[in-house]
Amino acid sequence: MSRYYYAEVRGDAGYATPTDMLVLTCPFDCEIEILHAYAGGRATAAQIVSYEYLVRSAANVGGVKSSVPIQRYRTSAKPSQASVDLYSAAPSQLGAVRRSLALITQGLNALTTSPAVTQLTTATGAQAGLANRELLQFPVLEPGESLAINFGGAALPAGYLGLMGVMWREVT
Repeated sequence: MSRYYYAEVRGDAGYATPTDMLVLTCPFDCEIEILHAYAGGRATAAQIVSYEYLVRSAANVGGVKSSVPIQRYRTSAKPSQASVDLYSAAPSQLGAVRRSLALITQGLNALTTSPAVTQLTTATGAQAGLANRELLQFPVLEPGESLAINFGGAALPAGYLGLMGVMWREVT
């Protein structure tokens, strides 16, 4: 049986020299198919920022994180067994990288304009999508794996306010 969920963070200022910021971790009793993942934001002045979508084979250790509320597409669906965490201080140990899905370089708009969003979306029925005009393969997370939006330890632009989210399907 498949169940559909999403989680989103808006207006997060991030932390100094961030690595993983938003992380979706697959529970041990199912697989997760990523349907849609996105990141964007605004800064005090228009800036360029780079981040990467990483699949990690193990959970991060340490750091300061908070749980992001997970929303169900159907209220009758049982709650998700996955976890989505937003880091406000870097993990002391990052899980091993299993694969990189995409390295994104994106322009952020100034705070006086609407946020820019780069989206990764699967084509209906296919395990592929389009980001910055490059074809990508989308992951199915196996039990214990995680999808991380990772900023590579680079400083965020002044006045950064992020918009990040992920939508997924849990398959038991």
